Amino acid sequence: MKYDPSICAKVPELFEDCSSITQVAVKLGIGRSTLYEWIDAYPEFKKAMELGLNKSEAAMEKLALEGAKGLYEKFSAPMLIFMMKNRFKSTYGEQKEEEKNAATTLLEQLLLGNIKIEKVV
Repeated sequence: MKYDPSICAKVPELFEDCSSITQVAVKLGIGRSTLYEWIDAYPEFKKAMELGLNKSEAAMEKLALEGAKGLYEKFSAPMLIFMMKNRFKSTYGEQKEEEKNAATTLLEQLLLGNIKIEKVV
């Protein structure tokens, strides 16, 4: 597939279902290496990918919060923590204890059940 700037408009929405970079490459019908080449070569594509990754991270955070509220019968907090730490390393990746940011610590504590969220009606 040849690069077409018009795909930049649809790239962010391809991430809205928590898709990974690999899943988006498949949706676009290209290999991951081609996707990375396009990121390096086309600033508008890089920007669309960054927005898409933000949407994927936000969607996973929403799942985490819903899971913490008990909205999913077979919710696995450890699996979600593992996925987020590996997919979104700059936000949730392993850090030395003194380097942890408040968002990482809060999400971990929430998912592990150490913090409870009251149901808002």
